[in-house]
Amino acid sequence: MFRIKGVSVPFIEKGWLRPHEPITHRNLVILPIAIAFAKEKGYGEVIIASVKEDCEYEKDRIIVISKLKELGSMIGIKVSTPFALMPKWMLLRLGTASGLDPSDTYSCLLGHAYHCGQCSQCQRRKEAFKQAGLSDPTRYYS
Repeated sequence: MFRIKGVSVPFIEKGWLRPHEPITHRNLVILPIAIAFAKEKGYGEVIIASVKEDCEYEKDRIIVISKLKELGSMIGIKVSTPFALMPKWMLLRLGTASGLDPSDTYSCLLGHAYHCGQCSQCQRRKEAFKQAGLSDPTRYYS
């Protein structure tokens, strides 16, 4: 069987990394914790870096985020979503124009050293580079 150090068997199928999909609202699970942490540390704002495609994938994401914004405001924490209406490719172009090195970013759902190249997040990453007209410096397993 094909093996990559650090990638467990549940992520391997037919000799290659098994594509898998994210759990809906997986990132929103952490927001109440981030809001509480911000309050505890005296921060005034939590910024969510969701892009337009995230909101399209999770149809009720805007509603959930608005409820979390209400939660934050109840304890004096502003919750901001500055990129929610911006497509990933546009944010990528804006970031690189501002000096961001895209090789310092990570999108893969596997969470290992290199991107798998197969999951939906890796596919969106590849498409964003293509639409932005930028070369993709990402190291992919496939």
